[in-house]
Order: sequence, then C-alpha cells, then structure tokens
Amino acid sequence: MHSFKPLLISGQMRSGTSLLANFLDAQTEITVHRDRATVLFRNQHGVEHPLDFLVELSLTDKQAIRQSISKNLDTIFAAKERDVGRLLAEIKENYRLDFNVRETKNYRDIIFDSFAAMANKKDRYVGTKVTLCEHNINAFIDQVDGKVINIVRNPMSVIQSLICRGFMEGKLASSASKYIHSWKRGANRLLECNKDNLFIVRFEDFISDKSAVSKALAQFLEVNINPNINTLKDYSLPWFGNSSFDKNLIAVDNSVESRKIELPDDLRHEIKINCHDEMAKLGYL
Repeated sequence: MHSFKPLLISGQMRSGTSLLANFLDAQTEITVHRDRATVLFRNQHGVEHPLDFLVELSLTDKQAIRQSISKNLDTIFAAKERDVGRLLAEIKENYRLDFNVRETKNYRDIIFDSFAAMANKKDRYVGTKVTLCEHNINAFIDQVDGKVINIVRNPMSVIQSLICRGFMEGKLASSASKYIHSWKRGANRLLECNKDNLFIVRFEDFISDKSAVSKALAQFLEVNINPNINTLKDYSLPWFGNSSFDKNLIAVDNSVESRKIELPDDLRHEIKINCHDEMAKLGYL
C-alpha cells in the first residue's frame, strides 16, 4: 500500500501548467514531475480517447510503454542539457520513472509504481503534469483514486501567448482556429467532469493572489502550502516553462512580456463568439 496519493496537473497549452507544477513540486509534501508521464495518458487508442486505467496490458504493451517513457526522458534531458550543465548526471540519477513490467497489470499499477520511484518519504502526493488531458480526468479520479488540479486561462491570453511562442503557422486566422477549438473542447470537458477530487484554478487568480489560491489548494489537498516558495527541490530539474516567478515572487508569462503584442480585433471577436458560453461559466465574461 503506497503512502501517497497520485496527483494529476492538467490544462491547455500556455495555461500555466508548468508554473503550477513547479510551484507544487516546491512544497514539502508534494512531488510533481513535468511531462515525464505523458505517455501514460496518451498511449492507448490515441490522444483523444479516454484511457481505461484498469484494462489488463500484455507484456508487449508494457515493454512498449517502458521504452516510450525512457525515450521521453532522454528527449527532456537532451533539451535541457545546455541549461543543466555539469549537474545533469547528478540530477538524472534522481530523476527516474520506472516500473516492473512483470509485476504490473494495468495503467493504474504502472502509475503507482512509476510515481513511487520518484516519491520522497514526506510526500503525501506524487504526480505529473500532462497538458490536453481533460478527457482523462474522470477516469483518473475514479479508477486511480487520484486528485486532479486543472489550471485554466482566458483564451484571449492563451492565443496571445501561442502567437508569441511561434505556434501559429501560415495564416493567423486559420492557425488560431485550431487552438480556439482546442480551448473550447477542453473547457467543455472540464465543466462536464465530476467535481469530486477536482480543483479548478484560474491562471489569473494564481498570479494575482497566490496566497488565496495557496490556501484553497491546501484545503483541497489537506497539506501545508507555502505561497512564498520559489525554489524547486534539489533533486529536480531547474525551473522551466515559459511562465515563472520573478524575484518578487510575481508570476509572469515571459513570452508575452517580451513581445507585448495585441490581438487583432477580428481574432478577439472570433474567440469571444466561439467560446462565449465556456468563458462565461469560467468567469471570463
């Protein structure tokens, strides 16, 4: 029996998932690793099909998952090697995600074994951050007995940040439509989720009143949350993600701050028309 409860951080791209995961990982009783376990949520029937965490997996399936996890970790470290520098080998030794292919039966077992491999003695929660995962929230809560924290952000700001990060290809209108649809779909799925063991936090609230959000998170998780923490645990990768806390512990979206672009009026209108109901339900109108 594991002493920790599994935790999933979810949200749309450019919504502050890395920022929230980094903040929670800095807490004494929580370990959250970013993007490492993505394959566990997207390895069965494609990205959009909800996972069955209890279906029995063949040995071949489990070996393929283990190989995918290893490949994913190698990709993360290759991308971060320049930033991590000489500490890479030491961090890599502690930055592990593994499971026994012979003893695990299903995705639920794999999640618990994998999370146990990166747990610390004081941890009451161990988890991961996976974007575009709203379709798996109910199953994660019901079948894995986990808790989920989903961060949402005004779609106007999401599209602005995507443009600044260079995600828009070709004609702006056609590229933006894809991400507008993704935000709307994700918001609808989130609003349809069973609210038991699900906490929804708005990016805007998190950066404007971190103390209040920290208090609400502490009540939801029943652990101590220090709103003034700004340093990851020493065994984790350094802070990354495009949103971060500055020296005054204020969160900023670095990509947006560096370019200061304004959305065209026609694009703002398209977002508001297409996402009106969801924005209203989430308090953006």
